[in-house]
Amino acid sequence: NGKIKQWKFMAQIIQNSTMRFISDYLDIICALINKYQCPAVKDIENGREIAMKMRERLTTENRLQERLAKHTGTTSLHWSKHNAANCQFPPLTEENIHDLTFGSYEIRMTKSYIIERIRQSQTNEKEKEFLVKLCDEHDDLVRAQFQSRHSNNKNHIATVQFDNHKQQPIDAWYCTCSARAREVGMCSHVTALLWHLSVNKAVISTDNHPLCIAIDQSHQRQHTLQRK
Repeated sequence: NGKIKQWKFMAQIIQNSTMRFISDYLDIICALINKYQCPAVKDIENGREIAMKMRERLTTENRLQERLAKHTGTTSLHWSKHNAANCQFPPLTEENIHDLTFGSYEIRMTKSYIIERIRQSQTNEKEKEFLVKLCDEHDDLVRAQFQSRHSNNKNHIATVQFDNHKQQPIDAWYCTCSARAREVGMCSHVTALLWHLSVNKAVISTDNHPLCIAIDQSHQRQHTLQRK
C-alpha cells in the first residue's frame, strides 16, 4: 500500500466515478514499480506458495474456537496461573513465526505486548515473570491476557493449542480480540504469546530483555534484506 500511495492519485480519496478504472490504474502502477523500483515480491515461487497456504486457510474452520465453545456452564474449563518459564512449550524459530503470521506487522507489535505482561515474581523479589494460564483439564492449552491498545478497560485473551510431539507443534489459536477466529495469519496477542514461549523460551533478563533483543535483531535482518 505504501508503494502504491507514492502516486498522488492513489494517496487521495478516490471518487466513485473513477472506481471502474482502478483495476487498470493498479496494473499500470504495479508494473512501473516492478520495472523501476524494488519488486514487492522478490521470491515469486515462495510468494505463490504463501498465497496458496493463505487461500487454503480462508475456508478453514477455527478448531480451537469450536473446542472452547463446547466448554461453557457446568463443563467450563479451569485455568491455573503459572510462570511461563515453567511451561513445557515447543521451541520455534523466527521463520516458524513468520510462516504463521504471513507478515511482520504482528511481530513488530509483540515487543510492547510482552513487556507489559512482565511482572515482579511472586516467589523471588529479584526476578521477574511472565504469567500464563494452563488448562487444568488439558495439557495442550495455554493462554495469556493482554490489555487492549485502544482501551484501558478492555483485555484480550489469547489461547494456543499445541502438541510437543508434532513436527508442526502449533495446532490452533484463538483470541477474544477483533481477530477472534482468524486463520489466515494471527493477531499480535497470539503472536506475542508464541514468541515469548517458543522463540524467547520464556527467558527474562532484568538487565537486557532477550525478548527485546531477539525481536530487534529480527527487525534489523528484515530491513537488511529489504535494502538488498
